[in-house]
Amino acid sequence: MALMLGIDIGGTKVAVGSVTKDGTVQGEIMEFPSPEGGPEEFVEALLEQLREARSRIEDDVLGVGVGCAGTIDWRERRVIESPNLPLEDEPLGERIAKALTLPVVLDNDANTATLAEVRVGAAKGKSHVVMLTLGTGVGGGIVLDGSLYRGATGSAGELGHTIVKGNGGLCLCGRRGCLEQYASGSALERYARQIVDQGRLTGAAMVEAAGEAQGAADTAADPPEDYAKRLRELAAADDLNGKSVGELALDGDAAALDAVAEVAAWLGAGLANLANIFNPDMIVIGGGLSSLGDLLLEPARELMEAYAIRPNGTVAQVAAAQLGNEAGVVGAALVAWEVLEDVTLPV
Repeated sequence: MALMLGIDIGGTKVAVGSVTKDGTVQGEIMEFPSPEGGPEEFVEALLEQLREARSRIEDDVLGVGVGCAGTIDWRERRVIESPNLPLEDEPLGERIAKALTLPVVLDNDANTATLAEVRVGAAKGKSHVVMLTLGTGVGGGIVLDGSLYRGATGSAGELGHTIVKGNGGLCLCGRRGCLEQYASGSALERYARQIVDQGRLTGAAMVEAAGEAQGAADTAADPPEDYAKRLRELAAADDLNGKSVGELALDGDAAALDAVAEVAAWLGAGLANLANIFNPDMIVIGGGLSSLGDLLLEPARELMEAYAIRPNGTVAQVAAAQLGNEAGVVGAALVAWEVLEDVTLPV
């Protein structure tokens, strides 16, 4: 059976799987912890992991697709920079090709996840799709007229670094006011810590805006004394993070729900911008925060409809991603299938 190898390189793990042309994973996806150390140590350890993974696959592998976190020069198969990996101006695609003696396509990990959701996931059958991945940071991918849009240099789709607040919070990218600072798992944790430290969210302008847009009642009333009890317990146990806050919100905790509402409001502003710029059929929300489902997506969707111009805000569907942890591997392989159908890349 002819297969492409799909590789998803993230800040905490490396996932590898073999994928058919129709996006079906063959066997199990192999996972390795992301290597540690400096740039060269990281790459050498990564190549060893990939050689091991390749040795476990008996079927015929035609090529390799790699999705990597960071800004990617798609044509040169080079990582320009990555906020969570020790890679800068690194010819990663070329080095993987030489290590595995196979042609390699290198792309941004959010691009690959977006293509997977369009081909076999939540946006199957859609031609104009934008995806946001809400994790520690915020990634993005764009499909226009059925094809990935990469821009002039291959680095389009950095939707987490669109500006939603002038002179706002400092982002890891070095700029201020990025969507990533307000609608990510890290932001959810920060809002929860504000509630623990100060008894309520401070400067929650977007929550107020969301309330006005949705006709909600005034949210400024003093909370009850036990309002943030469970968040304080998590903080005392050093277990206060985006995941744990999300779990509390799904359990109905009022303080955690307020933290999620703040994320949802900023997300809604970001969605309105995307709807106005791209006029998509669908905006897919992936990443860890997508597990909150309509608790996060419904208020964000309502705010998008209130803020976006007609008909953009009502045309764009907002849906949770379907492929979960498989998206990166499947999408990377599908990118390879698409590229290697037309072009024979050098090993």
